[in-house]
Amino acid sequence: MAKYDAEQLRQMAGKGQAMKDGSYPIGDSEDLANAIHAVGSGGADHDTIRAHIIRRAKAMGQSGKIPDNWNSDGSLQTAAVSSRATATPYTRSFALDDISIRAGGDGRTVDAYATVFDIPAHIRDQDGEYEEVNDRAMYNRAVADAAPAGGRQTWRVGVFYNHGMTIYQTPSDLYSMPVGVPLEIKPDGRGLFTRTRYVAGQLGDLIVDGIREGLLTTYSVSGAYLRSDPSVPRGGFRKGRDGMVPTVRRMEATLREYGPTPFPAYPEAEGVGMPGERERLALMLRSGAPVDSPDVDASDDDSGLVAEDSRRHEAETRSGRSPREEIEVQRARFLARQRELQAQRARALIDQGVGNA
Repeated sequence: MAKYDAEQLRQMAGKGQAMKDGSYPIGDSEDLANAIHAVGSGGADHDTIRAHIIRRAKAMGQSGKIPDNWNSDGSLQTAAVSSRATATPYTRSFALDDISIRAGGDGRTVDAYATVFDIPAHIRDQDGEYEEVNDRAMYNRAVADAAPAGGRQTWRVGVFYNHGMTIYQTPSDLYSMPVGVPLEIKPDGRGLFTRTRYVAGQLGDLIVDGIREGLLTTYSVSGAYLRSDPSVPRGGFRKGRDGMVPTVRRMEATLREYGPTPFPAYPEAEGVGMPGERERLALMLRSGAPVDSPDVDASDDDSGLVAEDSRRHEAETRSGRSPREEIEVQRARFLARQRELQAQRARALIDQGVGNA
């Protein structure tokens, strides 16, 4: 049930406690916190909304709750002024349908998107819980800074498999070596496009083979967020009274490294049961046992992307599928669940209606 009815919103708008259309009503501390978190979820001018929130906070004697990078007129401070001092490290992974080995080349050059733009993703990480949207201009400065220039012929961006980590998220000697050379990085209408030549060698060969066979279809990227709209409040983002999370648009980010990864997962997976899924897949990758096998001892071998041992034949006998087939089945189920979650969130947004501007 809404906190305020239509008549109350009309009266609050007349007193300046809500915007002219009745949105962003701020009558108490709870309303103020909800309004700060909600900026970015509507289509109204964000500077106007922030200016309204700042006025209400001042009138209530609670200006200390306003994020540090909000100017008094509602605009955001530039990254050079405030956001670079509070950069938020990030790692994001995206399952792609069109990762491909470039035709007519050396057979080792791969085209793929490291990030997608304007697609909401539910995130739960150190910044709280929220819907994240990547702005199309978020990497403009990072790409310009990293591109070859002057006497430097290489990109200042690394290419690593799984961020140099094992599937157990522990440091890997093998994966810590760069596996590819960026040939082109550019933002376009869909996302951050990358063209990469993978080096010849054990790991490079495994990655190219994995992409060619359709086993590796996920790219991941890491860096730091420099500027977001709205900025991260003290205590992080959280759900409002209506149960909806705020929408956060990432406006500027650095680009440290990118590359293929075996798991298409967002950080929210850490809070919704995905560690168990990842761990079961990891055990299967290491041992060759089927995913539903109850007892498997994982080894510490780090010699390849998909390790197999003497239990492979036994695994095929018990599951009816080979380990590779089992991986593909489990990955398809994972993607289906992610699509359903996205559909549920879209329906929830539609059901919510206009709500805030």
